[in-house]
Amino acid sequence: MMMPPTPHPGLWAARYGLDLRSLALFRLGLALLSALALTLNVSTLTLSGGLTGLWISGVIAACGALLVGYYTRIAAIATGVLATAIAALSATPGPATLLSLTWLWAIFLPLGACYSIDSALNTAPPPPRRFWGIAVCALMAQWWGLTWFWVEGWGLCSTAGGTAVGAIAGVLQGWAGLLPFLLLWPQRGDRGRMMAVAIALPLWLSIGIALGLAVVPALALVMSLALVPTAVWEALKKRCYGHPQAGLVIYYDADCGFCKKVVHLIRTLAALPHTPLHTAQSDPVICAAMETQNSWVVVDWQGHHHYKFEAIAYVCRLSPVLRWLAPGLRWSPVMAVGTRFYEAIANHRRQAGYCTRPLKFRSFAVTSPLAVNLLALGVLGLGLWWHYARQC
Repeated sequence: MMMPPTPHPGLWAARYGLDLRSLALFRLGLALLSALALTLNVSTLTLSGGLTGLWISGVIAACGALLVGYYTRIAAIATGVLATAIAALSATPGPATLLSLTWLWAIFLPLGACYSIDSALNTAPPPPRRFWGIAVCALMAQWWGLTWFWVEGWGLCSTAGGTAVGAIAGVLQGWAGLLPFLLLWPQRGDRGRMMAVAIALPLWLSIGIALGLAVVPALALVMSLALVPTAVWEALKKRCYGHPQAGLVIYYDADCGFCKKVVHLIRTLAALPHTPLHTAQSDPVICAAMETQNSWVVVDWQGHHHYKFEAIAYVCRLSPVLRWLAPGLRWSPVMAVGTRFYEAIANHRRQAGYCTRPLKFRSFAVTSPLAVNLLALGVLGLGLWWHYARQC
């Protein structure tokens, strides 16, 4: 199955949108940070033993589903509810409140549109590379606001350090004030966004070390993952995607639903989204090889065939994210065990299909409907009003 061409984003998305690959990276970082924060903060809650175990199980389920991108929006809502509960019940709600606010905007973002189980099993045409909506603006505003108040708070705490420290704080605030202009730079926005992240990273790291804090800088760093511009991804693609990757073709048994799901998942996990997936029955030579080997067939760019577990090792070798596994997978003892395991699965595909039965092919489009934008705008306005009311 050939991948259809990626459509071009709209004007606003092309200039100010977030790359879907960056949102996937943001999803991974936020899931890991949330799992750590929600698990560590359970000690601040007055829960019985049974409720504590239920809480930890819920955190693992929600963050795990989000990490792999399985029903991503539902997982995001569940994790956001857990973060909000921590913020409401914790004795030190500050960092938890920032985490729950970040989750509020994450719910409106297509975090599962790329490098996820949802995207692997999505039957809709590929979405544009960039996404723009009110939630994107809110996330950028929170990222900049977090940086600004982080620098300002450090400056207030450092007034006792003398004139030199005050001057340094003033310079840092000046640099932080440039970030909105760089984020919204109308021409060559990718370059401005890279400059913004490059300016902010040293600020968080240095001030976090100076104040002995970790949660807020870690959250700011995770939020920065969403701002990784398209130019960075395209540069990585040129470096990691050569003739071997471009010439890779994967064939699977058309009569095996388990096989079809697995090859789609492997392609996504290996970060090889443009690799064609064909049924073995579409080519008589490939079909004969599949029946002889009782295996899927991976054809490399030179036309050589790879089968069974050795084919898995070959795909990992070409993968930009899994290639570090290839030497271990090709080690003789591992290859022997892996081949036997593959043959056991191949001989019991019907039973193996029960494991993938919860995974369903479905169609969903990555859009930014007016109703969703209005809802996000209302939430943003309510949050600003609440913040203003507290200040007054």
